[in-house]
Amino acid sequence: MMEFFGKVIENLTQVVDLLKSNLLSICISLAIFCGFILILPESLFSHFYLSDLRRNYITIIGAIAFTSLFITIILILYRILKLLYLYIRGSYFELYRLTFEECNRVNHFISNKSLTATFNTTDGVVYMLQDKGLIYKAQSVMVAEHYEQDSHIYRWIYSKLTKYPELITEKIKNSK
Repeated sequence: MMEFFGKVIENLTQVVDLLKSNLLSICISLAIFCGFILILPESLFSHFYLSDLRRNYITIIGAIAFTSLFITIILILYRILKLLYLYIRGSYFELYRLTFEECNRVNHFISNKSLTATFNTTDGVVYMLQDKGLIYKAQSVMVAEHYEQDSHIYRWIYSKLTKYPELITEKIKNSK
């Protein structure tokens, strides 16, 4: 008997985990379903003999629709803000962890006062800066026969570095 209760509890925890992971899709489904019940005409419900259900429980269905729509909006906003926070915080964090060579490459943008700089395609430091999300490769074709490629720095990183150039220049001066 205890084994049976253990399996039931284990299955319930799996169901709860499933509901937690799919809360957004459940809320969207509830909002759409309850919204259709509220919006569709009464004649459609009388055709399927569900008019009593709609009349008796219209306030509960409306509350479920409103609550699930509210939770859906909150979950979507939370996910967007979380991704935005991780992206920006991660990039700011990477600015403080740049090596001497990476600072030299980023300094090309600041010294040229441009959002674009040309680097050699075999330069591994440029690829490391791309992986860190600080610069991105231009979509154009190669610039010259020497396999040079334009790279762009993100505008918000460029504006941060022009306001606080000491993030780059101090590391370059300290390494020399």
